Amino acid sequence: MHHQFLRSPSNGPAWWVRWASWSCVVGLISAAGTAIFTAPGWWKAPLHYRTDVSESAARTVLYETIGRVLVQGTTDLCKQLGTDPASSCATSLERVPTPPGRSPGIQCVTQLIDGPFAGATVLTLRGRDDLGEPYTTDFVVLDRGYGPQPLDPVYWSGLHIVETAGNGPTSQVKTTTWRYAGESTRCN
Repeated sequence: MHHQFLRSPSNGPAWWVRWASWSCVVGLISAAGTAIFTAPGWWKAPLHYRTDVSESAARTVLYETIGRVLVQGTTDLCKQLGTDPASSCATSLERVPTPPGRSPGIQCVTQLIDGPFAGATVLTLRGRDDLGEPYTTDFVVLDRGYGPQPLDPVYWSGLHIVETAGNGPTSQVKTTTWRYAGESTRCN
């Protein structure tokens, strides 16, 4: 009677060769999985992920952002707070690089219902820039599954969110775009 684990060279590799081959394969798969799932940012949810942001959470994010800018300036602001893939932080800083010396006031608070930023809370801010000129900014706070963060931490940018009805099968489909010109229409 021939035992299957004690094969001769003519019948194929010995059991210990097969075991070593399979353990190498399993080890390589485990190492690849560990490398993927421990890489920074792997847990970040896709752009369409929705988690509603409360008004108090949005205000907290705004106050923390203002405090960070007043104490540390704009160095690494986009790397630390403008990390969302849809963020316009770099563009905003190019347009208005100097932050105001005073905090803005909150004109109104709204929540986005549809579109790619559904669930985000918008704080419409009014303030004066570093030259004393008035500005209005829609400060969007969203949560993609890793805590509330500003979409664009440059709260003095004058950026406004614009929602328009789409031309899909229903008129409820919305697209969201940004503009720097004009006034916010969120508080009307």
